Amino acid sequence: MNKKTFLFIRLLIAMLLGALVSISITIGNYILPIIAVLSIVILFHTLKKKVKGVIADERDYQIGGKAARNAISIYCLAMAILATTMMAMSKTHPDFFLPGQIIAYSTCGLLILYSILFKIYGKYGDYEK
Repeated sequence: MNKKTFLFIRLLIAMLLGALVSISITIGNYILPIIAVLSIVILFHTLKKKVKGVIADERDYQIGGKAARNAISIYCLAMAILATTMMAMSKTHPDFFLPGQIIAYSTCGLLILYSILFKIYGKYGDYEK
């Protein structure tokens, strides 16, 4: 299988998975989407092994790393401003305090997770190879 066929199959499966998850949640079945997602992950992994040629190279990983780092920086800055604003406005609107704290703690959790993963990848190297 070549890269173009793989990308087409991946797009088709992603659309089918989206439809299946939407229908399952609409009818109230929450087990089927979990099973479907796990099955698709396994299917993608086996399909990826059958592709002849290069799917991604070092440049793609470097661009992805920069994009992820910038996305995390922008997201955390925006959420910190939003959380601070919401907690400051809680004097007049008490309902804003809890969502502000949730946003603040989730942003801190994301930064902690990023720091841990950065240390792990820095110590043990790149696992993509």
